[in-house]
Amino acid sequence: VDALYTQLTESDKKLSVLRNRRRNELPNQLDANLRTADSLRTENQSIANSLIFMRDRLSDLEKEIEKTPEKIAKLGLTTPSPAAIVQNQKIMDYRTKQRDLKELKSMGYTLSYPRVATLTAQVQSLEKELTSEELAYANGEDKPAVADAPAPEMINNPAYERLQREQRQQQKLIEIAVETQEKNDKAISTAMRHIENTPKGEEELSDVNRDNLDLTRRYQEMKDKLSVALLSVSAETAQKGQQFVVVETPVAPSSPAKPVISAIIGVGMLASLLIGLAFAIIVDIGNQKMWTHADIEALLGATVLVEIPEIVTPDDLLAARKKRSSRLASLGAAAVVYAGFLYFVFLHQAYVLWRLGPLFQRLY
Repeated sequence: VDALYTQLTESDKKLSVLRNRRRNELPNQLDANLRTADSLRTENQSIANSLIFMRDRLSDLEKEIEKTPEKIAKLGLTTPSPAAIVQNQKIMDYRTKQRDLKELKSMGYTLSYPRVATLTAQVQSLEKELTSEELAYANGEDKPAVADAPAPEMINNPAYERLQREQRQQQKLIEIAVETQEKNDKAISTAMRHIENTPKGEEELSDVNRDNLDLTRRYQEMKDKLSVALLSVSAETAQKGQQFVVVETPVAPSSPAKPVISAIIGVGMLASLLIGLAFAIIVDIGNQKMWTHADIEALLGATVLVEIPEIVTPDDLLAARKKRSSRLASLGAAAVVYAGFLYFVFLHQAYVLWRLGPLFQRLY
């Protein structure tokens, strides 16, 4: 038993180590691995679609940055000079968007194309915001002559800084998306490796589990045998020193032994007489009634002068009949119960003897 217990312990450890080592390659993890791989593939496809839009947007931002001046003239509260008009950001945006719109139209894109529709709306909005002088300058090809206009004060272009911030933001989003995509690719490779190794893990686990179940069964059987052996040793130790010698070999009787009828009848009559006397004495002691004149004179020491006979009424007769009927019914019920008891004993003799055997052994 100790040797089997040691083997079973080692088998349990081996099974535990195997389950930990192949916890993601067991048959019950196959569905989870498949769902994980499908989910990551779907996520990568979504990231790939987003990367296309983000890279297109980054390319547009780079073009807009190239066309947008880094410095612009600082505008005052007075009417802007022609030099200030040249550096007006709205004019620059108007020219940039108008040029992009012409390029797209020259490539064959119609107004239904989303980029063309967006640029058209933006150009129309800028036309409403620009003054007639600014709009005329924006649509011209040459700059107006500036004779005595002083050089304007230059400041950082907010639109240029906004475009740069948006460019950095787009680059950061693209880097995050690419990192996530690479991470998902590694997770997909890991999940696929687990899926491919599932049959091998199932086979290895089945072998180890079968050996473990066999050792468990053998250990339990040997443990039961050990318990029986220990009980035998205990019984032998308790009876140590006793010698069992067969004095006479038992043999089956040649003829059946019948009971002595006369002895049974005599003992039954004597027992019945004694029981009757005892019952009569008990009844007499428990019922202290006087029945005759002699009882009264003996117990009370008085002479009886007059005796009034019992007056029986119809109600008394009815009560007597009811009482007699109830007695007969009680006797009938008792007889039925007793007969049922005897019939039960007759049908279940072995059970009754088995139950009463210990009682008879204690009595005798």
